[in-house]
Amino acid sequence: MTELEKFVEVLPNLVKQVKQGKYSSELLTKMILKKLTGDTLQVLKCTACEEKFTVDKPSKLGSYHCPYCISSYQVPWKPMVNVRAKG
Repeated sequence: MTELEKFVEVLPNLVKQVKQGKYSSELLTKMILKKLTGDTLQVLKCTACEEKFTVDKPSKLGSYHCPYCISSYQVPWKPMVNVRAKG
């Protein structure tokens, strides 16, 4: 059984646990992106507008411009924070 097949098998239980409040929906989103893309995408969260977006590689400038803000607010390269299990 491939890693993806294993993940698809456990996904319904993960969704159930998110609905019960055991895990955050952000954690589930991150896990799905990681499994489906082979960990090639990072989910970033703008500290100004709090929108999330994905990127596929570190910026050569060391930061990103949020695609949702009208301003040129820069977002540092770090994965989404606070995606741990609730408890």
